[in-house]
Amino acid sequence: MKKTLYAVLLGALIIIASCSKDKSNNAPLTWKESVSIQTKVTSKNANFIYQFDPSANSGTWSNSKVSAEFDINGLSSSQSPVIRADIYIYLQEKTATGFSTAGGIEGKKLTSVTSFSPTGIFSLDFNLDELYNIFKDDLKTPRPDKFLETDKFEVKWVLTSADGDVFDGRKEPINIYNPALFGFKVSKESADNTWLGTFDYKILQAMSDTKVKVGDLKTIAFTKNGDIYTTPDLQFSGGLKGEMVPGSFLYDPATGRVTVQSDGGFRYNITWTISNITTSSIDLNWANKYGDAGKIQLTRKDGKAWPSNMK
Repeated sequence: MKKTLYAVLLGALIIIASCSKDKSNNAPLTWKESVSIQTKVTSKNANFIYQFDPSANSGTWSNSKVSAEFDINGLSSSQSPVIRADIYIYLQEKTATGFSTAGGIEGKKLTSVTSFSPTGIFSLDFNLDELYNIFKDDLKTPRPDKFLETDKFEVKWVLTSADGDVFDGRKEPINIYNPALFGFKVSKESADNTWLGTFDYKILQAMSDTKVKVGDLKTIAFTKNGDIYTTPDLQFSGGLKGEMVPGSFLYDPATGRVTVQSDGGFRYNITWTISNITTSSIDLNWANKYGDAGKIQLTRKDGKAWPSNMK
């Protein structure tokens, strides 16, 4: 009898818990749960960029502004519309023992926004000089030119509704209803452009089953994004049956080393070896993991000299 009574009571508790759970799941979201901001970068570069010239031991800021669009989800909430967005910024600074947050718990107030598009969109620019003036008295590590490549910025917001209710994204836990965080950082790039531009090349060695022959003259262009160079063909027209393998490579001006970084998913493990360096030309041997190989003479067209330490 006791076992039967226990089973009945247990079943009743399960039914009650299940009903309670269903009611909770069906409950309407509160104002603070339904309102949030989605962000996206609208500027060409998503970070501040410092171009450093190791030969001169100095650099310049090639990008000192980050622009972003903020889209308030729930601007016209049936409960109460958002009438103001206060924007706060923090700086994560690397120290000898870890990271230090300049701006504290509250953050540094950057601006207040009270004008939105009908759908709740507003835009902001984050300017390097302005942010330096905000944080310069809080920085703990020495820096030659305002910010360092280890610096990271975080942006949070406080939303106020028409009835005075406040959603404080600095204090609310970050979750699906509160992605109250936007960030960017400082990127350091080499100012060296040794491989940037259009070059002539001559086929010095070629395989029998390719579409070029020794002595052929061709042109190739290298582009650069950050420290990464890209090329339409890592095999310089000498691939099997003329196959082109686009990819990217890195150049370290301090060591002169050129390293193929990617071959566009071909996974050929292409390598380059440089020799016979003169002012205007270099010899470049390429090879892949299948045994395909070739050799070209690459000649500058910009009047600059090839570095003598290249390899």
